Amino acid sequence: MESSVTTSTFGFYGHLRRALICSYIAAAAGLCTVATWYTLQDRAERLAASTQHSATLVRALDEHVRRTFNAVDAVLFDIAADIAVTGGVPRIGEAQLHRELRAKQAMVPQVRAMFVYGPNSVLYAGSTRVPTERIDGSSFEHVRLLWPRDAYSPYVGRPHFAPVSGRPSIPVTRRIPVAGVEFGGVIGASLDPDYFAAFYTDLGLSPGQSFALIRADGILILRYPASEVLRSGIDLSDSPLFSQGVGLRTVGAVRFAGGLDHQDRVIAFRQIPDLGLIVTVAQTVDEILAPWRRHTALIATGVAGTLAALFALLWVALGLIQRHAVSERRLHEAELHYRSLVELAPVGIARHANGVIEYANPELARIYGVGSPDELVGRSSSELVLPGDGERVAGCAAELHTTPGATEPKVCRLRRDDGSEAFVEVHAVALREGERVIEQVLVRDVSEARRAAAALRELNETLEDKVRRRTAALAAANEELEAFSYSVSHDLRAPLRAMAGFSAILRADHAGLPAEAVALLARIEAAAMRMSALIEALLRLARVSRHAMRKTHVDLSRLADEIAAELVAANPARKIDVRIAPNLYAQADPTLMHVALQNLLGNALKYSAKQPCARVEFGAETVAGERVHYVRDNGVGFDMQHIDQLFRPFQRLHTGREYEGTGIGLATVARIVRRHGGRIWAEATPDRGATFRFVLPDEDDGPRGKGRATDPAPETITA
Repeated sequence: MESSVTTSTFGFYGHLRRALICSYIAAAAGLCTVATWYTLQDRAERLAASTQHSATLVRALDEHVRRTFNAVDAVLFDIAADIAVTGGVPRIGEAQLHRELRAKQAMVPQVRAMFVYGPNSVLYAGSTRVPTERIDGSSFEHVRLLWPRDAYSPYVGRPHFAPVSGRPSIPVTRRIPVAGVEFGGVIGASLDPDYFAAFYTDLGLSPGQSFALIRADGILILRYPASEVLRSGIDLSDSPLFSQGVGLRTVGAVRFAGGLDHQDRVIAFRQIPDLGLIVTVAQTVDEILAPWRRHTALIATGVAGTLAALFALLWVALGLIQRHAVSERRLHEAELHYRSLVELAPVGIARHANGVIEYANPELARIYGVGSPDELVGRSSSELVLPGDGERVAGCAAELHTTPGATEPKVCRLRRDDGSEAFVEVHAVALREGERVIEQVLVRDVSEARRAAAALRELNETLEDKVRRRTAALAAANEELEAFSYSVSHDLRAPLRAMAGFSAILRADHAGLPAEAVALLARIEAAAMRMSALIEALLRLARVSRHAMRKTHVDLSRLADEIAAELVAANPARKIDVRIAPNLYAQADPTLMHVALQNLLGNALKYSAKQPCARVEFGAETVAGERVHYVRDNGVGFDMQHIDQLFRPFQRLHTGREYEGTGIGLATVARIVRRHGGRIWAEATPDRGATFRFVLPDEDDGPRGKGRATDPAPETITA
């Protein structure tokens, strides 16, 4: 039954998770679809609006172009009529014609110059100046092509540089009709392209828009803004503008990509048939759609943010569902575990309500000596203990009812069903369930523990007596050791002094002794002195072990300075460079640290004796968060293969003939460092010097404990 309930619960959570995921996918798909439809609609509307705006501009340009060219053509028509009435170009003097052209030009500000070509197609007069040289116009399109044309139709020629002024211009020409003459000449005007630029500026076209004036045969008259690719005079008759637009209708708009500059454009156009011109306004699709792209990016960002927020909510919801599912599973498992733990617990557990047992576990039944926990249910807890303790139990229950919570453990006596007595320790906690106060009770059988405690007290009394006897024996042994040390110091060294003294007397009083005998006596004296030094070293080592530790604030730099000064003074003939780092402190025994530093610095100086300049350094560094002190020298060094012998008594890595010593110094240093709870080690290379490092765990933090000392640069003491 429990398994089916659990399976049903997890099935519900699984369905809920799948429903949420499907809802998120549907919402995401719907949102993306709506956003895509909206952006595509917006794109189409922007293109349509831009096309409509371009068409409006084209109408304005159409009017401007018509007025401009019609005004020029009217002036040309008047001049041509005057020349025809006079009888032709040769009948008018050049100066007179020059003045008339100049006067007429003032009426049309868009004209840069006016000119007249005679029947022989040679320049006859101009408005800017009387020509001093004859220019043949038969090579000019706007002159040559007027021979067969109707005299009443103006002609717009290719843009060119005016032959007189040398400036760019747009020629507009008309035939001069003279009665009885096949060709009476040409009257024309050079339009200033900059005149159209002013109108282009007034229109307020955007940087991506352009205005163009094209002849009906496809020749580009002018374009604003100017383009390196679409230059005036090029032929655009092959452009899609003609095949898709102008060739099919008079007014309209086309869109195409390609052309000379390969730009995708929307071009609105209008034809001016009586002038043979086409007016266009073009705008690149990139510029039209730039705001749309920004708007689309904002929409995409909003959609992405919305989807991210929905996904975050989905993730949170799935997490909550998962946590609820896991919590229910754990709660179910906890109930099973709780029941099994209570049933198998090695302590008695009971649940009381108003002093009556509602539940008891098997261990409580065993403690009370009944066959089943059910035999305890319904019984009062106070009747299960011996008289006197029942009152204490009742008082404890009353206390729990007035101030719910845990009470101090109480030891009670109970009588089992078999008549035996037992001591139990009772822990009680009160909990409120609505209007009721429920007591959770733990009962532990402490009978064996009380018996063991009594036996332990008896054993402790016996042990205290043994400790007193052993302490007295240890004190006696220490006194004997002190006596032995005194005996070694005096009784053993007295014979050695006698041996050395008698050997010296023999050498002094018996000068006739053989050389071999004198050498043997000298060896006896040296051996006695070495033995005396060894005894003294052993006594120092013993004193280090017996010395009572008194840790205090020790200035290691000052100790090293004093020891180094003594060593330098004792070796006046040597060149010695001693470097002591300042502000090195430790919590240590000052006497023992003096002995340790004396041995380390003395060893460094001794084993650097063969160097021209002995260099000894004492400092500290921080390694892996530890303060490591070191003594470094540039002496003879040693082979690291023998490192395990270095700190043993009487173990020397160099012979006594090379360097004096007893082999006790480094053992003494190691024992001092270990007594401080630290450690010591060494690193060396033969003939490259050695470095001894040690760590004292009770590091000081500097002068009077104010701030850990940094790794300072060593000070130098030179002799």
